[in-house]
Amino acid sequence: MTEHGYTLAWLVYLGGAFVAYASGWWVSRHWPAWLSYPLRAITLALILTPWTVTDEGTAMGPAWVITAFDTFVLANGDPLRAGAPLIAATVLALVAAVLACIWHYTRRKGEV
Repeated sequence: MTEHGYTLAWLVYLGGAFVAYASGWWVSRHWPAWLSYPLRAITLALILTPWTVTDEGTAMGPAWVITAFDTFVLANGDPLRAGAPLIAATVLALVAAVLACIWHYTRRKGEV
């Protein structure tokens, strides 16, 4: 794949990811913070976590796609090659969302 094709593929992916995330944000706008914040954070971590496509290469791709490819397509694929960073990013996003929920509820409690 050429550099131009690679950049174009990333732009298409990020555009679609932005539309999907914005749609999810709009759907969850009236949900309680304890539910919407973690779901938004986990979704963002899953969509935007990159990882190398091959062990030797420097080209990056979405980690969830690489994990799925390594799991279901490759005969001797290692799903934890991109799955471990994906899990770490998801846990980090979940911790940030819980902290944001705590901040949200303490701020609202101070206003009342």
